[in-house]
Amino acid sequence: NSALGMTLGKAAAQVGHASMLLAGALELDPVCRWAELEFHCAVREADAARWRELTGLVRDGAAVAVRDAGFTEVAPGSMTVIAVPAADW
Repeated sequence: NSALGMTLGKAAAQVGHASMLLAGALELDPVCRWAELEFHCAVREADAARWRELTGLVRDGAAVAVRDAGFTEVAPGSMTVIAVPAADW
């Protein structure tokens, strides 16, 4: 969520959290396929229109979001990162 103005380190930590949340939300078979790929992932910055699309995926249960506790750079409950599973898992 580029609107939050997170530092690079904060954003990287949030990406790490998102990958773990995604792994926990997936069924076992897709997680195993992801593990076979050494848990490769791609990180993209989303513009405002894409962010709205991604939040829709979260609402629909097709993606997971990190909501920050608010101890450092952003307000509590801020949606910082959204993880979407790869189509081929």
